[in-house]
Amino acid sequence: MDKTYKILDNNRENLTYLLKKLWGFDDFREGQFDLIKGALMGKNMLGILPTGAGKSICYQLPALLGNGVSIVVSPRQSLIRDQMTNLTRIGFEYVDYIDPSKSSDEKRETFSRFQAGSLKILYVSPESLQMREFQLELKEALRNISLDYFIIDEAHCVSEWGHDFRPSYLRLLDVVTTVGPATVIAVTATASPRVKEDILNIFKIKEENVICSKSLDRPEISLQVMNLPIESGKEIPLRKALLEDIPTILHKKTVHELHMKGSGVIFTIFATAKGSTTRSYGTNYILNEVKASGIESNLYHSKLSDLERSEIQDDFKTDKFPLLVTTMGFGMGIDQSNLRYIIHMCYSNSLEAYYQEIGRAGRDGQHAHAVIISRARTTACLQYQEGIDDYEPQCIYGWRCKYTNGTKCDYGMQAKFISDNYPSAREMTRHLNECYQFLVQTSNGSPKFTFTIHSAHSSKYQITLFYFQRQGIIVDYHTLRELDDGSMEFEVEVNQSVLIVSNLESVIERIVTRLQSYKRQRYNMLDSIWEYVNNDTKCRRQFLMDYFQDPVSYGREGCGFCDVEGISEEKSISVTRALKIDQLLTDYHCLMATNRFDYNKANALLKIMTEENEQERAKIRAMKYLEDNVDNPVALYFRSLITLKRDKSDANARNQAYELVSSIFRNKGTMAAIGVLNDIIDIDEKLAEEILMMNEPLIIKAEVANALMKELKSDAARELVYKLFIHSKVNDLNNQLGRRHSIGFASIG
Repeated sequence: MDKTYKILDNNRENLTYLLKKLWGFDDFREGQFDLIKGALMGKNMLGILPTGAGKSICYQLPALLGNGVSIVVSPRQSLIRDQMTNLTRIGFEYVDYIDPSKSSDEKRETFSRFQAGSLKILYVSPESLQMREFQLELKEALRNISLDYFIIDEAHCVSEWGHDFRPSYLRLLDVVTTVGPATVIAVTATASPRVKEDILNIFKIKEENVICSKSLDRPEISLQVMNLPIESGKEIPLRKALLEDIPTILHKKTVHELHMKGSGVIFTIFATAKGSTTRSYGTNYILNEVKASGIESNLYHSKLSDLERSEIQDDFKTDKFPLLVTTMGFGMGIDQSNLRYIIHMCYSNSLEAYYQEIGRAGRDGQHAHAVIISRARTTACLQYQEGIDDYEPQCIYGWRCKYTNGTKCDYGMQAKFISDNYPSAREMTRHLNECYQFLVQTSNGSPKFTFTIHSAHSSKYQITLFYFQRQGIIVDYHTLRELDDGSMEFEVEVNQSVLIVSNLESVIERIVTRLQSYKRQRYNMLDSIWEYVNNDTKCRRQFLMDYFQDPVSYGREGCGFCDVEGISEEKSISVTRALKIDQLLTDYHCLMATNRFDYNKANALLKIMTEENEQERAKIRAMKYLEDNVDNPVALYFRSLITLKRDKSDANARNQAYELVSSIFRNKGTMAAIGVLNDIIDIDEKLAEEILMMNEPLIIKAEVANALMKELKSDAARELVYKLFIHSKVNDLNNQLGRRHSIGFASIG
């Protein structure tokens, strides 16, 4: 839809004037103008700009200039309130919001503002917007009004590959279909290639209309990790961080002096934890520790009433108290320009989530500090492996560490969340079969039917319906409404001739395989942040930049602004060497992007990376790549080999080495598999033998076995292949003779 606004002619000077007039900024930040200009020209746009880069202006300014109204989808109530407050502060009152907390009368009052022409921007939660009943109400309210922009904040939530996937985002584009055409503006702070691809496909945005920041680096935020032994409590380190470390790092005599012009946030994982081994991760427990340190503070989480949250958020925003203890999801909506520090009492489930969370700090461009206080994994946990195809820790079924019987480490906490959301393949299969049988019985031969599910299970059912539709089991589905008792009503459309699936087992197996891939990806994400926390030799900022495939390089000296090198104002960059490393990293990225395994190229590149002492950067980038591409052979090669050279007992690396070799054999890459096996033999000969035994069906073919016996560098490995080959031949002969025995011939042993 062409919406070129001639009154401004998309002129930068005119738009900059409005920016200064309304928001007080002298000029646009990187990416803002291009994103706004594209939106004003009626192009569907995606902006990938770091936290603190001013994404909200990128959609608020076009919305203010539109002839009609705009809808902003935002997943966080606190963020909606902050943005509405900020708009009101600049004199714009034509804004309102609707979320599940609003009553029917309040919703009707908001809709009436449309009719009266006193509303231009409506913030809506995705949970409300997914309801068909709400969409029809919205369509009626906009009957004589044009919808200028449909804006999706936190757009990464639409992708199952993202760190914060929300099923309610999957049907957002239904609004444009139901309500009317509109220009789409999607924004997010980070998006991996797979997440970006999902956003572009789902919201019908062209690649040419993607605006990205040149760098995600936030050089004003200093970085620190306090990685404690698992038996240690976090109370004393927390007090030390608040009363000593953070004030010193931020050049203040005391935390009270710091709080005179700045504030802080403490992130944790539980709103109201009561168990003996989870209580210390709860907001109330941490709040008591903070207050015992003499610091005025308050808490903010989902268990509070809407009124309580609103009052606390307003008080924090107006500096009535300086420190907020909050859960990660709710705290992400806090927009405070003078936020000077952020403490994580449990690290996040991914580096993407962590980087967005610490990005709340330093939005005024001044020095801010981010610290993680974590409990380390035990050596036994790191090396435990029930089988080479296993990657989950033992503690996923409870809230105690299997090795200390006490409070779990941060990794164990996050691992349980993952495994609760993504159970075993057997459990997934059972659930999908039950859902299918439920739909068959509920349909009762009707092509369209409704049913209700308790809200606690609605997200799970939404995901199931989404996959059933994708696999052709159902035609379509809609979330109709939320009932008074809290249950959700769904409508499902089916083709009765298709609903009775003849190959149901294989269809469900495909869904389970995909979901298990997401589960593995979540663990890859968790492994990445664990590596960041466990690292004490590599510059933390460079670690993050490598993880995000960012071109920024701080050289061997590091950023000089993290706990690894020591936090100082001086930063040095080795430019000459950085150019060489940049080219190596470019070649490395291109090799991963082929999704094919050229052993000679991969091995040569790994050797150069090792010579330049850049192998850890390569490994970090491989970890990130595996989050989107769980079976990429180049990433598996670098991730597993580099880790095994450091610790040959690392269970995850051993599993990935096995997956890599198995995949190469399945794809008939015998010589490449031999190359990898020889690399593994140099590290751990027994592991190479174990991998060979696990791949027995693939290596007993004569041509494969001959190549292995000729090229493997280990006598023991060659002997193993020979025994496996001979054993298979004897079994084949016994099987043949066994068939003859049934008609009178004897079998040999």
